[in-house]
Amino acid sequence: MKTKVAILFFLVVCSFSYGQELRQQKTGTIQEFEKPISGVHVYNLNTLNGTSTREDGRFSIPVKLNDTLIVSHINYRSLRIIISKAYLDREPLVIYMDEMTNFLETVSIKLHDLTGNLGTDSKNEEKGTNQDSISKYYSDLSTQRSLKDFDRNLEQPIFNQTDVTQGTNQTYAQVQKIGFKFKDVELRKELDLKKKFPDYLIENLGKSYFTTNLKIPSDKVYHFITYCEFKNIRELYYSNNMMQVLTILESESVAYLQIKE
Repeated sequence: MKTKVAILFFLVVCSFSYGQELRQQKTGTIQEFEKPISGVHVYNLNTLNGTSTREDGRFSIPVKLNDTLIVSHINYRSLRIIISKAYLDREPLVIYMDEMTNFLETVSIKLHDLTGNLGTDSKNEEKGTNQDSISKYYSDLSTQRSLKDFDRNLEQPIFNQTDVTQGTNQTYAQVQKIGFKFKDVELRKELDLKKKFPDYLIENLGKSYFTTNLKIPSDKVYHFITYCEFKNIRELYYSNNMMQVLTILESESVAYLQIKE
């Protein structure tokens, strides 16, 4: 009797373990608040299988316990989701994404307690001085000279005539300076993206993906990413082609691990 109970218990445990190893088809919806998002890439780091959401934001992908899903869209912040038992039991799975926001550089005026005209602090102005202020900053229109007093012929348009064959004039130089300024800003942004790319990739995929899945030593992860850049993974990453990035990382890791120092 005891033997039968032990065998039955063993079979139950084996069945449970086997069930945990099997991946089940998981359906879900990706949305921003109540709005479904189409074209979102969902891929499983453990299997390298991926899919995209339809117009209604729905997707379906095989997963099992402790799998890692990467959810990415070019207009939204990427998500890394570790499949827990709570995720497996939830049907359908609803994932919310936050829209990417580009912030412009702003210039703040330190004398922020000034209001209105920068030459005047209205907080310190005494009441009843509005008329004096107007007189101070605006002259009487009756004293202005008539347009007839000017020698310029107003019927003819005014042009800044320059001979472009006689070297660089000031106006052209100013235009060039503005052009170089914009190019400098774009170059700085490009260099910044190149510099931060390894950190972005590690943050997105998780360092354990490199050390556990790809068997890359922890102290070689940055070197491995640099090694793979000849395959244009940086451009693919910023273009949201993560499936191609993962395929390249997977294939190049084999060759990288064979390199002898």
